[in-house]
Amino acid sequence: MRTRRAPTEPRRRRGNEAERLNFRTRSASSRRRLREGGFTLVEVILAIGLAIVILVTAMSFYHQATNLRGQLVEVSERVSTVRLVMDRLAADLRVARAHDWEGFNGDATSLRFVKCEAIASSAWTRNQPVSDLRLVSYGAATGLDGTNMMVIGLNRSESLAVELRQTRATAAPLDAAPATASSATSTNVAPVEPITDVIRFVHFRYWDGTMWVESWGDVVPPLAVEVSFGLEPLPDDALPDEYPFEVFRRLIALPGGCESDPFAEFFAEGLADSSSRATEVVP
Repeated sequence: MRTRRAPTEPRRRRGNEAERLNFRTRSASSRRRLREGGFTLVEVILAIGLAIVILVTAMSFYHQATNLRGQLVEVSERVSTVRLVMDRLAADLRVARAHDWEGFNGDATSLRFVKCEAIASSAWTRNQPVSDLRLVSYGAATGLDGTNMMVIGLNRSESLAVELRQTRATAAPLDAAPATASSATSTNVAPVEPITDVIRFVHFRYWDGTMWVESWGDVVPPLAVEVSFGLEPLPDDALPDEYPFEVFRRLIALPGGCESDPFAEFFAEGLADSSSRATEVVP
């Protein structure tokens, strides 16, 4: 007895259709996954634009911070320079003393006085005499800014206040004219030392015991000196007391300043005593 075979063609057809359906399903799901995991062109353009904006903003903040730091460092250096100049000037003024030939001379923008300083130990080993008196001067350095004269810095000079006497071999003959006070002072030109070009405003005042004066010219130094420095030039239509910018001011008391010279009084009393004793001895 023969068995009847089932037709296989419909089964194959149904299997092919199922495979095509599965492939289409897998393709659709793959395309859906790719579409869900990627970015569109509009999204990429927006992301790039946002990144550029953030980068430009960060660079702008960095540039501003760099400029601000540079300005702060510059201001700090200028203030430190003014303080160092103040300290040096105060150290010189505190050892200023009365001097018969040079005295203490000053105006609103310059100072000239004699100071006494300790002699270095190395000077004692030399055979040449050394003086402890120094002639010091401070003055505002001026220059043209267009057509206006303005302060462009501060200068300082220092030299010996007295000139050493000549040796016996080179001494002047006895019939020569006696030396005057001006010729006894040092004839060497003191080299000018520019201290700083940061200071653009200089003003000095002098205390005479009762009031502040704009100038001083006496053998004895004043009781105190008011020093005012500024970092900006004084406007043409303003007075020194009306300086509109930040000012660095210091009052420096001078121990050598007094209404009368104690050294002169001491020597005067000594001469008076010696003359009275000489008068008593001489018949």
